[in-house]
Amino acid sequence: MDFPDFLPLKTLETQHPDYMAIAPTLTRIDDLAAGGHQLEAKKRQYLKPRTGEEQELYELRLQKFTYTNVLGGAIAQQASKLSSSSLSVTGLESHDKFWQKFRENNNRKGRSEKQLLTETFRDALKFKRVYLHVEKPYLEVSPRTKQEEEALGASPYICLYTPLHVTNWGEGDTTALDWIKIRQVTTVTSPFAKPALKATWTFITGTHTAKYEAFVKLGKGGAIAELVNQKGDTLETGEDAKVSLLRAVPHRAGKLPVVMMEVPDDLWVTNQAYLKALEHLRLENSRSDTAEMVGYVQRTWKPHVVADTDLDHTFVDTEEELKTGNQYVIKGDFSFSEAQGTSLASVGGVLQEIRDVIQDMIGMARASATKGAVEQSGISKKLDYVVQELILKSYGSLVCDAYQDLLQLVAIVAGHRKEEAETISVTGLDSFDVDSLETMLAIAIEITQIEDHLPITVLKLFYQQLSNLLVKNASAEQQAQIAEEIEQLFDRSALLKDAVEAVKMKQIQQAGDDPLPAAA
Repeated sequence: MDFPDFLPLKTLETQHPDYMAIAPTLTRIDDLAAGGHQLEAKKRQYLKPRTGEEQELYELRLQKFTYTNVLGGAIAQQASKLSSSSLSVTGLESHDKFWQKFRENNNRKGRSEKQLLTETFRDALKFKRVYLHVEKPYLEVSPRTKQEEEALGASPYICLYTPLHVTNWGEGDTTALDWIKIRQVTTVTSPFAKPALKATWTFITGTHTAKYEAFVKLGKGGAIAELVNQKGDTLETGEDAKVSLLRAVPHRAGKLPVVMMEVPDDLWVTNQAYLKALEHLRLENSRSDTAEMVGYVQRTWKPHVVADTDLDHTFVDTEEELKTGNQYVIKGDFSFSEAQGTSLASVGGVLQEIRDVIQDMIGMARASATKGAVEQSGISKKLDYVVQELILKSYGSLVCDAYQDLLQLVAIVAGHRKEEAETISVTGLDSFDVDSLETMLAIAIEITQIEDHLPITVLKLFYQQLSNLLVKNASAEQQAQIAEEIEQLFDRSALLKDAVEAVKMKQIQQAGDDPLPAAA
C-alpha cells in the first residue's frame, strides 16, 4: 500500500461506523472505572440539574460531588484474581537470552510479562477488545546483521491500544483485520517552549506502518479545530487542512503485526455493570446532599397576632429591622426545626444492593455474599467459588491464546525461523483455588507414595507449578532457571534409580550363580 505525502485532516479523522456507535459507551465505562479526578473533571455530564433546580443550588451540589469506585474495584480484583494463577511458556529455548530480556521488559519502559497480561485482561474486561501491536524502533540506518540490529536496540516491543484509540479499520476475507488506524493526541513538553498538543495517526497494514503527525488545537468534544506549529501559531484550519506523512516503514511480519483479543458478549460483563454504576453515582450524590442537611437547625419566629382595632386603616411595618435584644420584650414565639433524614437508611440499603449486583456481574462476589455468609460451612463456601472459577478459566483461556499468538508474532518480527515460532506454546491461568498453595503442598506429601507409578513428565510439571506458587514474584529469568533445575533434578533422580536397579539386578544374578550350600 502506497501512502501519500499529505492527507486531508477530514480523511484522517474519518471514523468507522461501529466506532462512532460504541465510543460514547466506552468513554463512560472508562470514566466510571477510573473514577477520581478523571470523573470529577466530567461531573457535569454525570450529575444533571434536577427539574426546576436553580443554577446556584446546582452549583452547590456539584461542589459536593462524590463517587465510590465500585466498578473499578471489581475489575481490579478480578484482574488480580486471574494474575494469581501460574503461567507456563514453552518453546523459547533456542533464543533464551532474547526471551528473558523481552519477558522482563516488553515495552522498552520496564513492563514485565505479568504486568502486560494483567493490563491486557483488565482493558479487555472494560472495552471488550484490546489490540497488541508488535512494533520495532525506527532506525535511520538499516542494520546489516542480527548482531548490528541488537546492538542498535532494534528489538521488537509491544504497544497496547484500547478500542478508544483504534478509530477505523478494515476486515479481510480470511482475517479478522486487514488494516487499522490508531489516533492519539499527546502533550509534547520542552524546557524552552510551552506544552503543545500533537496528534498522531498510525496506519498499520500487512506490509507497512505509516505515521502522520501534526501539532493541533482541540475544540469541543476533543475534535481537532486547527493545525498549528509547535509555538501554537495557526497554520491551517478546517477539514481540508493537510497533514504531512512522517514516515512509512515496511515490516517483516508477513501479515498484520497486531493481535486482537476479543471477549465474547456473554463475558463482557462491564457492558451491563456500568449502568448500575451510573445508578450508584446518582443515588450516592443524592444521599450525600441529603446527609449534609440532616441535623441542620433552623430558627422560626412567629409574631404575635392581634385583632385590628382600626378597620379603616392597615398597619404597615416600617423598614427597621426587628429589635430582638435582651432589653426588648416581644410578644411572639420562637421555635426550632431540625431535618430528620429518615430516607438515608433506605437509600443506604439500595446503594449496598447496587454494589452487590455490580460485584456479582463482574464475578468478584460469590453466592455467599449475603447476610448469612458467616453461618456457612467451609465446604459450602468453597462450592460458591465454582462458578467464579469457571468464568476465570474462560478468561484465562482467552488470555493464553492471545499471548501465544503474540509471542509467535514477536518471534517472526525478531527474525526467528517460522518453525521455531510455531513451537511456542502458552498454557496455564486455569487454577484459582483460594488455598492452592496449601492444596499443592498436601498433594506433594501424598504423591511420594505413588511417584514410582507416575510418568516423569507429570512430576516435572507438578513441581514446576508448585515452585511458581511458592515464589509468585519470580522473574522470567528465575522461572527459566527453576525449570532447568527441576529438569536436572529429575534427570539425576532417574540416573540414580537406574543405578540402584542395576545394582539390584547384579546382586540377583550373583545370587543365582552361587552354588547352593551343601546339605548337612
